Amino acid sequence: MRKALSLVYSYAREDDEFCRQLELRMTPLVQAGIIEQWRDTSVTAGAAWHAEIQRRFQGADIIVLLFSGDFMASSYICEHERSIAWRRHRDGSALVIPVLIRPTAGWADQPFCEINALPRSLQAVSLWPDRDSAWVQVADDIRQAIRDRYPAGAKSLPRRRWLAVVSTGIASAVVTFSLGWYGWRRPLSSELPAWLVSELEPALQAVIRAADDLSVAS
Repeated sequence: MRKALSLVYSYAREDDEFCRQLELRMTPLVQAGIIEQWRDTSVTAGAAWHAEIQRRFQGADIIVLLFSGDFMASSYICEHERSIAWRRHRDGSALVIPVLIRPTAGWADQPFCEINALPRSLQAVSLWPDRDSAWVQVADDIRQAIRDRYPAGAKSLPRRRWLAVVSTGIASAVVTFSLGWYGWRRPLSSELPAWLVSELEPALQAVIRAADDLSVAS
Protein backbone atom coordinates (compact mmCIF):
# COMPACT_ATOMS: atom_id res chain seq x y z
CA MET A 1 0.00 0.00 0.00
CA ARG A 2 1.36 3.39 -0.97
CA LYS A 3 2.07 5.83 1.80
CA ALA A 4 0.19 9.13 1.80
CA LEU A 5 2.19 12.28 1.19
CA SER A 6 2.66 14.44 4.28
CA LEU A 7 1.44 18.04 4.04
CA VAL A 8 2.14 20.54 6.83
CA TYR A 9 0.82 24.06 7.33
CA SER A 10 2.84 27.01 8.60
CA TYR A 11 0.61 29.84 9.83
CA ALA A 12 0.20 32.41 12.58
CA ARG A 13 -2.17 31.61 15.43
CA GLU A 14 -4.18 34.72 14.51
CA ASP A 15 -4.89 33.03 11.17
CA ASP A 16 -6.20 29.77 12.57
CA GLU A 17 -9.57 30.11 10.82
CA PHE A 18 -7.89 30.65 7.45
CA CYS A 19 -5.86 27.49 7.97
CA ARG A 20 -8.98 25.56 8.98
CA GLN A 21 -10.79 26.68 5.83
CA LEU A 22 -7.98 25.48 3.58
CA GLU A 23 -7.59 22.26 5.54
CA LEU A 24 -11.30 21.61 5.05
CA ARG A 25 -11.04 22.01 1.28
CA MET A 26 -8.07 19.66 1.06
CA THR A 27 -10.06 16.89 2.75
CA PRO A 28 -10.91 15.07 -0.54
CA LEU A 29 -7.20 14.29 -1.01
CA VAL A 30 -7.06 12.95 2.54
CA GLN A 31 -10.09 10.75 1.90
CA ALA A 32 -8.47 9.48 -1.29
CA GLY A 33 -5.36 8.48 0.66
CA ILE A 34 -3.14 10.86 -1.32
CA ILE A 35 -2.13 13.19 1.53
CA GLU A 36 -2.21 13.43 5.28
CA GLN A 37 -2.50 16.93 6.78
CA TRP A 38 -0.74 18.21 9.87
CA ARG A 39 -0.57 21.50 11.77
CA ASP A 40 0.59 22.45 15.24
CA THR A 41 -2.84 21.92 16.79
CA SER A 42 -2.27 18.22 16.06
CA VAL A 43 0.57 17.97 18.60
CA THR A 44 -0.60 15.41 21.14
CA ALA A 45 -0.75 16.13 24.87
CA GLY A 46 2.55 15.52 26.61
CA ALA A 47 4.58 15.69 23.39
CA ALA A 48 7.61 17.98 23.05
CA TRP A 49 5.90 20.46 20.74
CA HIS A 50 9.02 22.16 19.38
CA ALA A 51 10.71 18.85 18.56
CA GLU A 52 7.50 17.58 16.95
CA ILE A 53 7.17 20.70 14.78
CA GLN A 54 10.79 20.39 13.69
CA ARG A 55 10.32 16.71 12.86
CA ARG A 56 7.21 17.38 10.81
CA PHE A 57 8.74 20.23 8.82
CA GLN A 58 11.95 18.31 8.20
CA GLY A 59 10.07 15.27 6.91
CA ALA A 60 7.13 16.83 5.06
CA ASP A 61 6.62 16.25 1.35
CA ILE A 62 4.55 19.43 0.99
CA ILE A 63 4.82 22.64 3.04
CA VAL A 64 2.06 25.25 2.72
CA LEU A 65 2.91 28.72 4.06
CA LEU A 66 -0.03 31.01 4.91
CA PHE A 67 1.31 34.55 4.54
CA SER A 68 -0.12 37.47 6.51
CA GLY A 69 1.20 40.36 8.58
CA ASP A 70 1.10 38.21 11.73
CA PHE A 71 2.85 35.36 9.93
CA MET A 72 5.66 37.70 8.86
CA ALA A 73 5.96 39.20 12.35
CA SER A 74 6.36 35.86 14.13
CA SER A 75 9.97 35.28 15.21
CA TYR A 76 9.29 31.60 15.87
CA ILE A 77 7.85 31.01 12.39
CA CYS A 78 10.75 32.89 10.80
CA GLU A 79 13.44 30.96 12.67
CA HIS A 80 11.94 27.50 12.87
CA GLU A 81 9.42 27.07 10.04
CA ARG A 82 10.10 29.48 7.18
CA SER A 83 13.83 28.78 7.36
CA ILE A 84 13.26 25.03 6.98
CA ALA A 85 10.74 25.57 4.19
CA TRP A 86 13.17 27.80 2.29
CA ARG A 87 16.06 25.36 2.65
CA ARG A 88 13.93 22.44 1.52
CA HIS A 89 12.62 24.43 -1.45
CA ARG A 90 16.18 25.28 -2.48
CA ASP A 91 17.44 21.70 -2.25
CA GLY A 92 14.34 20.34 -3.97
CA SER A 93 13.39 17.98 -1.15
CA ALA A 94 9.87 19.36 -0.63
CA LEU A 95 7.08 21.07 -2.57
CA VAL A 96 6.70 24.52 -0.97
CA ILE A 97 3.56 26.56 -1.69
CA PRO A 98 3.04 30.13 -0.38
CA VAL A 99 -0.58 31.27 0.00
CA LEU A 100 -1.42 34.95 0.55
CA ILE A 101 -4.29 34.93 3.00
CA ARG A 102 -4.18 38.56 4.20
CA PRO A 103 -2.40 41.64 2.77
CA THR A 104 1.31 41.24 3.49
CA ALA A 105 3.68 44.21 3.41
CA GLY A 106 7.01 43.48 1.77
CA TRP A 107 5.89 40.33 -0.04
CA ALA A 108 7.88 41.35 -3.13
CA ASP A 109 11.05 41.51 -1.02
CA GLN A 110 10.59 37.97 0.33
CA PRO A 111 12.74 35.18 -1.14
CA PHE A 112 9.54 33.13 -1.38
CA CYS A 113 8.25 35.50 -4.04
CA GLU A 114 10.32 33.50 -6.55
CA ILE A 115 7.84 30.65 -6.03
CA ASN A 116 4.46 30.83 -7.75
CA ALA A 117 2.19 31.92 -4.90
CA LEU A 118 -1.56 31.50 -4.55
CA PRO A 119 -4.10 32.83 -5.33
CA ARG A 120 -2.77 33.22 -8.87
CA SER A 121 -3.81 36.89 -8.97
CA LEU A 122 -1.78 37.47 -5.78
CA GLN A 123 -4.88 39.11 -4.29
CA ALA A 124 -5.01 37.95 -0.69
CA VAL A 125 -7.89 35.61 0.16
CA SER A 126 -9.28 38.07 2.71
CA LEU A 127 -9.80 40.66 -0.06
CA TRP A 128 -11.91 38.46 -2.32
CA PRO A 129 -15.61 39.41 -2.42
CA ASP A 130 -16.40 35.69 -2.38
CA ARG A 131 -13.92 33.86 -0.18
CA ASP A 132 -15.38 30.46 -1.08
CA SER A 133 -14.28 31.06 -4.68
CA ALA A 134 -10.83 32.05 -3.48
CA TRP A 135 -10.45 28.89 -1.41
CA VAL A 136 -11.70 26.69 -4.25
CA GLN A 137 -9.09 28.16 -6.58
CA VAL A 138 -6.31 27.83 -4.00
CA ALA A 139 -7.23 24.24 -3.13
CA ASP A 140 -7.52 23.25 -6.80
CA ASP A 141 -4.12 24.77 -7.59
CA ILE A 142 -2.49 23.00 -4.65
CA ARG A 143 -3.99 19.71 -5.84
CA GLN A 144 -2.62 20.33 -9.33
CA ALA A 145 0.83 21.17 -7.94
CA ILE A 146 0.80 17.90 -6.02
CA ARG A 147 -0.19 15.96 -9.15
CA ASP A 148 2.59 17.64 -11.13
CA ARG A 149 5.20 16.84 -8.47
CA TYR A 150 3.92 13.35 -7.68
CA PRO A 151 2.20 12.12 -10.88
CA ALA A 152 1.39 8.67 -9.51
CA GLY A 153 -0.05 10.11 -6.31
CA ALA A 154 2.57 8.23 -4.33
CA LYS A 155 5.63 9.34 -2.44
CA SER A 156 8.25 9.72 -5.16
CA LEU A 157 11.39 11.05 -3.56
CA PRO A 158 14.03 12.96 -5.50
CA ARG A 159 17.15 10.87 -6.19
CA ARG A 160 19.25 12.71 -3.64
CA ARG A 161 16.84 11.70 -0.86
CA TRP A 162 16.71 8.07 -2.04
CA LEU A 163 20.50 7.98 -2.06
CA ALA A 164 20.63 9.46 1.43
CA VAL A 165 18.19 6.85 2.73
CA VAL A 166 19.94 3.94 1.04
CA SER A 167 23.40 5.17 2.03
CA THR A 168 22.28 5.00 5.63
CA GLY A 169 21.03 1.48 5.01
CA ILE A 170 24.34 0.41 3.46
CA ALA A 171 26.27 1.82 6.40
CA SER A 172 24.00 -0.10 8.76
CA ALA A 173 24.48 -3.24 6.67
CA VAL A 174 28.26 -3.01 6.91
CA VAL A 175 28.06 -2.74 10.69
CA THR A 176 25.61 -5.62 10.74
CA PHE A 177 27.93 -7.79 8.65
CA SER A 178 30.83 -7.07 10.98
CA LEU A 179 28.76 -8.55 13.82
CA GLY A 180 28.01 -11.67 11.81
CA TRP A 181 24.39 -10.85 10.92
CA TYR A 182 23.23 -11.09 7.31
CA GLY A 183 20.20 -8.87 7.24
CA TRP A 184 20.82 -7.60 3.72
CA ARG A 185 20.68 -11.05 2.08
CA ARG A 186 17.03 -10.53 1.30
CA PRO A 187 16.21 -8.96 -2.12
CA LEU A 188 16.05 -5.21 -2.41
CA SER A 189 12.65 -3.82 -1.52
CA SER A 190 10.27 -3.72 -4.47
CA GLU A 191 9.26 -0.25 -3.29
CA LEU A 192 12.62 1.22 -4.35
CA PRO A 193 12.75 2.86 -7.79
CA ALA A 194 14.04 0.61 -10.57
CA TRP A 195 16.92 2.99 -11.36
CA LEU A 196 18.08 2.80 -7.74
CA VAL A 197 17.91 -0.98 -7.62
CA SER A 198 19.94 -1.31 -10.84
CA GLU A 199 22.58 1.12 -9.60
CA LEU A 200 22.98 -0.27 -6.09
CA GLU A 201 22.37 -4.01 -6.50
CA PRO A 202 25.96 -4.73 -7.64
CA ALA A 203 27.39 -2.70 -4.78
CA LEU A 204 25.24 -4.46 -2.20
CA GLN A 205 26.09 -7.87 -3.64
CA ALA A 206 29.77 -6.97 -3.42
CA VAL A 207 29.30 -6.07 0.24
CA ILE A 208 27.63 -9.44 0.85
CA ARG A 209 30.44 -11.32 -0.93
CA ALA A 210 33.05 -9.44 1.07
CA ALA A 211 31.22 -10.33 4.28
CA ASP A 212 31.16 -13.99 3.21
CA ASP A 213 34.91 -13.92 2.56
CA LEU A 214 35.53 -12.39 5.96
CA SER A 215 33.37 -15.02 7.58
CA VAL A 216 35.23 -17.88 5.85
CA ALA A 217 38.62 -16.36 6.63
CA SER A 218 37.77 -16.11 10.30
